[in-house]
Amino acid sequence: MSVYQIVTNKILDALERKVVPWKNPYVGVPHQNFFTRRPYSGINSLLLNIDTMEFNYQ
Repeated sequence: MSVYQIVTNKILDALERKVVPWKNPYVGVPHQNFFTRRPYSGINSLLLNIDTMEFNYQ
């Protein structure tokens, strides 16, 4: 399975569960690189939001 298919499946699974991965459910520090403190962007941010909601991370 390609990386594109894995990412697509992850997004579709989240949408089927009524999770909107591009909306942050809480107010806090955005996902960022631990060492540089540079915020993640693009697909990295989207995938981290999905995982945050899926596994109840905060």
